Amino acid sequence: MPIKQGFYKDLSLQEYHHGIGAFAESKSSLANILDCPRKFRYKKEHPEGLDVFDRAAKKFNDGTAFHTYFGEYEKFETEIAIYKLFTGTGSVALNKDLKQSIRDKGQTPIEENTRIMLADFNILLRSGEHEKAREVIEHPDRFVEYSGFWQDPDTGIWLKTRPDNIASNMVIWDLKKHTSIKPFKSQAMTLHYDLQAYMALVGCSILTGVEHTAFGFIVFHAIEKPYDIEIVMADEDFIESGRDKFHTAITTLKECLDTDKW
Repeated sequence: MPIKQGFYKDLSLQEYHHGIGAFAESKSSLANILDCPRKFRYKKEHPEGLDVFDRAAKKFNDGTAFHTYFGEYEKFETEIAIYKLFTGTGSVALNKDLKQSIRDKGQTPIEENTRIMLADFNILLRSGEHEKAREVIEHPDRFVEYSGFWQDPDTGIWLKTRPDNIASNMVIWDLKKHTSIKPFKSQAMTLHYDLQAYMALVGCSILTGVEHTAFGFIVFHAIEKPYDIEIVMADEDFIESGRDKFHTAITTLKECLDTDKW
């Protein structure tokens, strides 16, 4: 086991997902079990190794920039690279050097339109119309991007969670950029956000020794202008759904591991 049970502050997303934290199961991996155990095993045996400039990495890059901007802004300028590709004579070599420089610095690349969107949301957040969201995001006593690892007491399987924001009153918050035409609450179930909420509550309760029962989303509606920010609290039915999904997934995973049948 690479690390012990507990919370870790300075673990990067890359380390959490693909590095030292890869041994533990996240909401995403348990969601794969719910979809298809063979899918879970395949992804474990073929982990993604996307280059930050691959087309498929853009969504991940934009999400990283979004959470850095509104969670750990002091890191934004050093960890996020806003880039524009060169054109014209010599551009191939210049672009190659530019991309390699960003890789060498370990930065996450985003395009200018993403930076503009983040700035627009920042203006909206400070407009006076979303004070609750601003207070949560900027509260000096919050815990941001802590990576938690614990062992499930029933199965022995290692689990992990990385809440965006744990408030001093023990409410757990997740920041979501919503870009679908579907209502957020509908999409939340489809994307297993209920499972994410339940795992965060359980993990934080086990790791702190204090029961956490409240989970909320700060939703940044970004599909088109005018943008909007919405607070959505997880109700009892939502958490119960997450609990059911968790027990189904963890039981299925345990059986697969014990029998080596997927």
